[in-house]
Amino acid sequence: FSLTFISISRVINFVSWNVKGLGRPSKLNKVITHLDSLQAKIVFLQETHLNVSDHTKLRRRWVSQSFHSLFSSRARGVAILIHKDISFKPSDVQADRYGRYIIVSGLLFNTPVVLANVYAPNFDDDNFFIKFLSVLPNLHSSYLIIGGDFNLCLNPQLDRVSQRGTTLSKSAKIINYFLNDYAVTDVWRFLNPSTHGYSFFSHVHQSFSRIDYFLIDNKLLPWVQHCTCNAIVISDHSPLTLGLRFECRCTQRPLWRLNVRLLTIEDFVQTIS
Repeated sequence: FSLTFISISRVINFVSWNVKGLGRPSKLNKVITHLDSLQAKIVFLQETHLNVSDHTKLRRRWVSQSFHSLFSSRARGVAILIHKDISFKPSDVQADRYGRYIIVSGLLFNTPVVLANVYAPNFDDDNFFIKFLSVLPNLHSSYLIIGGDFNLCLNPQLDRVSQRGTTLSKSAKIINYFLNDYAVTDVWRFLNPSTHGYSFFSHVHQSFSRIDYFLIDNKLLPWVQHCTCNAIVISDHSPLTLGLRFECRCTQRPLWRLNVRLLTIEDFVQTIS
């Protein structure tokens, strides 16, 4: 008998969030609960501040897979969490030893993807971005989805409210070159071309800015359903949500029936007996 393939359309919610440390069990519980309320299915976390043994704590309730890069219990650390309802088969993982990025390649509902989560330095370090972008795997055969805290403004005039200048940083120039050269898009800005929007509040400078991004392959743009900067809660960063509609191909097996004509064949009946 043959298999029947059924294509089901489904919106997958991605969330990127700098959580400013998950060392306290009470905060970890609040973060996991809030992600669940956002209907998060694939999560990019920055500044987890966890040790190797602590990362097992992330696999709770709705989380079935977790991938991480750590540095110390007091700084950095990134993780990608996969919901138990999501069909994801990883094929390769690249983890930065300094806890700055994690890159996971695999099949998401049979669609080849590269999931990259980044926590950039909080100063203008263009060499970091050159290195990070250079280690991304071959993007011709996979859809790229980058999320994270880039600690920069790609459009200072629209992405920042402060008395600081509007000069584009060296790191921002590197990212903009990458977007143009590799046909990648800042999703939120694509949906809000002239809107002021912010994802981070600096207590030091008393200013708002948009430094958290989802950058995706242009071929994914028709799949985009929404991209939203949510309220700033728990952390001083907003959880950024991205909805992508995936075509999930699943198989349906027909009911098996015995071919009764086989029972007229003596050798077959003896074998089965």
